[in-house]
Amino acid sequence: MSDITRSLPSPVFGCLVPALFPDLEHLSVILNTQHTYYLTDEPFSRKSKAHRALIRTVNSTQWLTLPVEPADKKKPLSQVRIKSEAGWPAFFLKALQTSYGNSRYFDFYQPEIESDLNHAAQLPSLTAAIQYLNMRLFCYLEAGTFWQDKTSWINTREFDLIKANQAAACTPALLIEQRGSYYRKPGRTDGIQIHEAAFALPVYRQITDDFHPSCCLLDVLFQYGPYSYQVVDQLKKRTTGI
Repeated sequence: MSDITRSLPSPVFGCLVPALFPDLEHLSVILNTQHTYYLTDEPFSRKSKAHRALIRTVNSTQWLTLPVEPADKKKPLSQVRIKSEAGWPAFFLKALQTSYGNSRYFDFYQPEIESDLNHAAQLPSLTAAIQYLNMRLFCYLEAGTFWQDKTSWINTREFDLIKANQAAACTPALLIEQRGSYYRKPGRTDGIQIHEAAFALPVYRQITDDFHPSCCLLDVLFQYGPYSYQVVDQLKKRTTGI
């Protein structure tokens, strides 16, 4: 258990920027807070994980990047549209096949993942696609109901009201994903203690022996399938005590 997580007061809630396919760091926030809020009006950033996901390759890693409309790149996430006729589902599938084709559970999930990507490509906005793909991914991880119950999608105004109400009642801690926000800094603000997520990243089996952290949860799913809990449960064990 880290010194930060040991010292966090209760109640604790999380704040995350939506992620195309969450990673273990992202999931640790959800697992170790009473509730986690996704901010849908965060400014779009080309470096964020809202439209990108990291996967393994034989020699290193690769970003899967969902193309968005160029005119929307300075807008809030909720107003960003996926670029039409970009053919990104086929590109994603080819990259996943190349990286994980020999993984034990790739063939089992591949047809449904293909259907999910094609469905997401028809949705009207980036946040709608993220919500759908997240829901499907957590269902494969047998945590769909848990994820829906533990998270809410709100705007900054609504989140500020929640913080104000919490601050008036007690001194909660706001647990944010590392590198998940580029303007909220650790410390105290508006009566709220802000901490970055701090946990020991579990080292698990990947497609080659050299381990690369920060890969998205598809990396775990294709390697462990219904036994993904063997990795996920380590997040609870290593951060329990909040």
